[in-house]
Amino acid sequence: MSHSSPKFLEDLNSRVKARMFGWSLGPVAVVATALSLLLLRLWNLEVAPPGFYSDEMNVAANTVCLRHTGVDLWGNGWSFGSGGPVNDFGYVIGLTGHTHMLASVWFVLAGDSIVAARSFAVLISLVIVACTTGIAYNFVGRSGAVWALGLSAVSPWTWTLSRVGFLTDFGNMHLFIGLWLLTRHVRRRDDPRIHEVVVAGLLFGVSLWSPYSTFATGFSAIVFSLYLLRQKRLPGATALFWANLAASYAVWQFSLGKFSNTRIGQMAIFDELAREQTVLNKVAALVRICWNGLFEYLSLDFWVFKGDTNLRHHSGWGGMLSWPQILLVALSPIAVVIGWRMRLKLTGVVNLLTVSAVGIIGGLLTTMITGEGPHANRLLVAAPFFVLGCVAIGMTLTPYLKFLPVMCVVLGVSFFSFFLRDYFSDYPVRAYGWFQSDIRREGEIARRTGDFSAFYSKKDSFTAKYGLLSEPGLIFFEAAGSGKGCPGYGK
Repeated sequence: MSHSSPKFLEDLNSRVKARMFGWSLGPVAVVATALSLLLLRLWNLEVAPPGFYSDEMNVAANTVCLRHTGVDLWGNGWSFGSGGPVNDFGYVIGLTGHTHMLASVWFVLAGDSIVAARSFAVLISLVIVACTTGIAYNFVGRSGAVWALGLSAVSPWTWTLSRVGFLTDFGNMHLFIGLWLLTRHVRRRDDPRIHEVVVAGLLFGVSLWSPYSTFATGFSAIVFSLYLLRQKRLPGATALFWANLAASYAVWQFSLGKFSNTRIGQMAIFDELAREQTVLNKVAALVRICWNGLFEYLSLDFWVFKGDTNLRHHSGWGGMLSWPQILLVALSPIAVVIGWRMRLKLTGVVNLLTVSAVGIIGGLLTTMITGEGPHANRLLVAAPFFVLGCVAIGMTLTPYLKFLPVMCVVLGVSFFSFFLRDYFSDYPVRAYGWFQSDIRREGEIARRTGDFSAFYSKKDSFTAKYGLLSEPGLIFFEAAGSGKGCPGYGK
């Protein structure tokens, strides 16, 4: 038996490889585990996170009102930019019309519920994971795609924020779909096709609508254009790309009207720049803010130990990066040395690392100018770019450190086991107040009893406890509970 077992396992592995497109058992196990963990994002959404934060309520209420009554919270009908909800601070958050259109379709299928609102955000995050995996595949092949899928699945950063109904990732999604389209030709080893350039330009224009992905999108567009123009390649395609980007951006900005820039107006940098009188002083202030912001992000507490201290953005267990990512980042100096020496043979890896660096720098610049310190939600666009950077590091080191993939798998499974245990047991208790859980409790009682007057009578006490809280957010519970949209509002 001892002599036949290795032969049996070898034959089994050969048969599995033949059936799984030449893959060995290891990558198949990684893919299966990663897909299971990604689908787990849809589990127990009504329990963790607890409560239902006002930004989630606002977005969901706007969609529910449009679906049932044909008008948004302000009485505006369906359009490219169907108004926008107000957040806690009184700023209007502009949301594009197709945000509500897609959300409405999902609400029809899943119901007007907290689970529906949060699962819509999860679906958006899964699209981004698919695109991240596709981008890695385009540059470095199947092994890179497995790395990207595995690292995405155990990311505590994207896990936490994917389960909150902020829809921050909606603008980011357009960027990553566009990047996947623009990099498909790398795998084919030919030039980008016209339809890929056209659609990517339109998607980039939509992504520019979101203040959180603006710099990452703009920098990516510039780098792609320089790539196309290198050695006078495809100048017509470059012009077409920018024409579609500009047209798409203009349509969304004009449609959103006054709602388009109110979120940007919160950023502390604009107040400070307004106080400076001369251009040189404004430039000096901008450099100072960005420089100080950069040092705030150079924090091991944020990346490794504690993460974002806002429990709506992070669970509070560990940092923003998973253990495999921390290991790969720690090994990056070795990867740089190897990459420099082997750069002619690692073109795909170098290009992938370039895409990663451009996205990370763009994301960091967006958040650095807010003056609010490390902010995982506003930096969310950088999370998939961090994954791509780690893929590049892993692909560079694996030929020299054969044990590295196995070590990353062990670290990833161990890390995420501890993370999930804390997330579903301790995190709901720890984050109870962060998600205004008492508002949810009272709102659900009102939905069951039909006594919404008692619910609204608590509005002043909610406002005193949590700060300025808009009435449209509270309307979600009545709109969803009654099935009649926004009762008496906006009329």
